[in-house]
Parts: sequence; structure tokens; C-alpha cells
Amino acid sequence: MDWRLVSAGPLIMWAFYVIFGSMASRIHGEKVTMVVEGIAMMAVAIGTIAFAGVGDFRQATPTSLTYAAIMGLMSALGVLVQLYAFRIASQDQQGAVAMIGGLYPMLAAVLFFAMFRLGISGGSSLTFRQWAGVACGALALWLVSK
Repeated sequence: MDWRLVSAGPLIMWAFYVIFGSMASRIHGEKVTMVVEGIAMMAVAIGTIAFAGVGDFRQATPTSLTYAAIMGLMSALGVLVQLYAFRIASQDQQGAVAMIGGLYPMLAAVLFFAMFRLGISGGSSLTFRQWAGVACGALALWLVSK
């Protein structure tokens, strides 16, 4: 299967994610929403193990588990902060909150490039077209941050 097609899945899911996260956080606050999301994450993790097995766990190393723990922490804290932003932003700024938080791939691409330039394993270069996309993302950030 083509990676671009698979990448469209999170695009669609995260679009609905921010809409429902905004609505829930504005009603009961970001802390309740975060706990519910944590429960949902655990359900998905248990389902993944139940359907796919534990074979990949044999490949885990202290380094890979450290990376995964940092990823999980950044994800959880990022979600909590975004849910807080939804709660404190006015109703007419909810889309802007979603767009600003949704520009994280632009920053990630720049960080991957910095890793590449510094010779850090896992980094990757960017083509001219990809740099143009980063520039468009930066322009979008400026446009939505009124």
C-alpha cells in the first residue's frame, strides 16, 4: 500500500479529533478530556496487542523504548496543551487553534533536516519542493495568528 494513502488516515482522523476535542474541552475542561483520551489510547493499545500479537516487542531495545517514552510524553503533553488552548480560546478562534497545532509536521520536517545536517541518525534531507511546503506552512501560521 502506498504510504501517502496511509498517511491520509491520520489527516482525516485528526481533523475529527480536534473538532470533538474542542467541543468536549469547552464543556468539561481539558483534564477530563485528557483522561478520556488516555483510556481510549489504552483500549487501542490493548486491541493492537490482541490482534497483532507481541512479536515486535522482541525487537525493543533500551534506546527504542526511550525514544517511544519521549514520544508518548510529548504526545500526551501536546494534547493536554492543545485541549487547554481550545478551552481558553474564544469560539470563533477554535479553527485557528486547530490550524496552529496542526502545523507540527512543518516543524518536524525542519527538525528532521537539522538532524540530517548534524549527522544524527534518523534525520532526512528536504527537497526544494518540501522547503516550499515548509515556507507555505510558515505563511499559514502567520495568516491564522491574527
